[in-house]
Amino acid sequence: MCLLLVAACSDGGSSSSATGSDSTTTADAAVDEAAEAGSDLTDYLDDEGVLGLAAALQVFAATFAPLPGVLPAPVPVLDSDTHVLSLIANSRKELTDDQWAVVQSVLGGPGIPLDQLGGPTPPTGRRPSGARSDVAAPVIRAAIEEWTRRLGRPLSGGPAMLTVVELPMVNPDTGVKNFSNLGNAATAVQLLEEGAFNECLIRLNIDTPFNVATFDSQVSHEVFHCFQYDLVDTNPIPKWIVEGMAAYAGEIFAGGSAQSSSWWARWIGEPTRPLTGRTYDAIGLFSASESLGVDPFGYADELLRTATFTTVEAATGVAIRDRLGAHYANEPDWGASFTVIGPAAPATRVRRSLLTWAGATASFPRAIPPGSIAASPYTFSAPGEVLIVSSLGFGGVHFSNGASALFGGAYLGAFCLLPGGCVCPGEAVGRPGLVAASPDGFVGIGPGDTPEFTSQSLEEYCAASAPDSTLAPDGPAGDGCLVGQWQVDNERMSAEFSRVITTATPGSSAAGFVSSEVTGSWVMSLTADGAMVMKADNWALAGTSLAPPGLDSDEEVQVVVTISFGGTVTGTYTGSGGSLLSTSATGGLTANATLTLAGQTINITSPQLATLPVAAGSASTYRCTSNSLSLTPMVANAVAMYFVRVG
Repeated sequence: MCLLLVAACSDGGSSSSATGSDSTTTADAAVDEAAEAGSDLTDYLDDEGVLGLAAALQVFAATFAPLPGVLPAPVPVLDSDTHVLSLIANSRKELTDDQWAVVQSVLGGPGIPLDQLGGPTPPTGRRPSGARSDVAAPVIRAAIEEWTRRLGRPLSGGPAMLTVVELPMVNPDTGVKNFSNLGNAATAVQLLEEGAFNECLIRLNIDTPFNVATFDSQVSHEVFHCFQYDLVDTNPIPKWIVEGMAAYAGEIFAGGSAQSSSWWARWIGEPTRPLTGRTYDAIGLFSASESLGVDPFGYADELLRTATFTTVEAATGVAIRDRLGAHYANEPDWGASFTVIGPAAPATRVRRSLLTWAGATASFPRAIPPGSIAASPYTFSAPGEVLIVSSLGFGGVHFSNGASALFGGAYLGAFCLLPGGCVCPGEAVGRPGLVAASPDGFVGIGPGDTPEFTSQSLEEYCAASAPDSTLAPDGPAGDGCLVGQWQVDNERMSAEFSRVITTATPGSSAAGFVSSEVTGSWVMSLTADGAMVMKADNWALAGTSLAPPGLDSDEEVQVVVTISFGGTVTGTYTGSGGSLLSTSATGGLTANATLTLAGQTINITSPQLATLPVAAGSASTYRCTSNSLSLTPMVANAVAMYFVRVG
């Protein structure tokens, strides 16, 4: 009886099954090619997206040079330089002298301070060879100025904290690799003195083929790391934050470059990959933030201090969750919500799974790991005449005719799929809120619950309570009319249940149905600050019907089924976009069911009814006036509850 709990309980979502998908895209191919060239740093991150020292040592031994006493990783790890070298360099006390000697040989240096580049010749042995450092110096200075302005803070030790050294890809004397791959033109290593950050060593690869935009992106990317190091120790921070933000920064500085092509390929090609399993490819998250009009540099420092997705969401609002699901359509003609936007972002279409249908219900096969920040895109072709879309999660739907909707954490909508429109028998026009759409479309699911897609015939839709998608202003109490003391309108509810029962089969009456009656009290208090209290006091629904003759009687037998509810639920709620969302709930309801037949009353209470759990995160659409309120749970074919104001 979830429909009786003001949508305070919810089910587990749609079931999953295997299905076909579109052909492999350019993004998928790019990811496959990268995988063949070597392993990826994400393979060595823990569940929070953090690199540990033991894993870093194994990666170093496989990628740069053998380390005494360390079993190397199976294959070299591309783009591991920044995090592996910084973590190991700052873990000197954990290394043997022999191991540290190898690490020093790879780090290179000492570096020359930035303020000495392009000036008087420094002491012998301190000046890099000049070819790349002279080109890098103005880029570094411009990047320092840019990040100082955008972050609102200078480097604590000034530009002299940045030092530069030039190194070949491979040391010709020892065969030691100084960089993980030829395309890595620069690396920034955090160096500590007595536990305090005092130097950011920018290592330049003199063998990398030179391209202005790519070089500008990489060097400014590394300078951004220096600013990160100056605020916090980045080693224990998830790499989607440290590298994703730096990747975005470098590409913004350069105006986009080929540098980000593999990052975008992975962001677009692997939508179900959790954010904690991303590094550079988390550029897509920060670009999505920018596309919402929220500058990532405005919360970059706070994200380093409080390194969770919640920090991002606090800045962007829950709209970021919708954007993460819907933007995987990557269709510019559909608007920003359905487009991957960012520096050098390609127009690649992500692989979309095809929804399958089990009767009237769609199946979503590519499940997002519970609790992860990820997405899953689909195409669909609905089989019926009306499509009911219900969601307590995030993302969006876009139909081929241009109709679209974002879920926003609580959404219920009805879409007419008939070319000529949908008008119920006996009604002059289509019902309010029924949107003209097409059978085919796209749906992108963002972080959170999987939506429900239910296909109906027009007769089924007309027989059920019409989904109410009326919108209202946002706020703790929606448009304010929710606030007050409410009591269930028993007379109206009795009539509503009678209507539902007698239209269970469209066009015919339920066999043997006589009447329904609602008694008892169900009250609800909603306050302006978002507090909610519900109390049911022997609130009961009694349905009377006539059973066919049989057993000891030659006449029809009256049967009365009664379900009564009691208990109190307290919690909080928000009203937004015409939806009432339960944000917390404690307490519960109990229910008793009885059957009265031939003068005998039998208890038929099931274990599921005996104690009804009440959960947060469920929702109803609402309509209210000064004296009345209706709540329709966001599930297909839900029965609305009707209240009258009592205070």
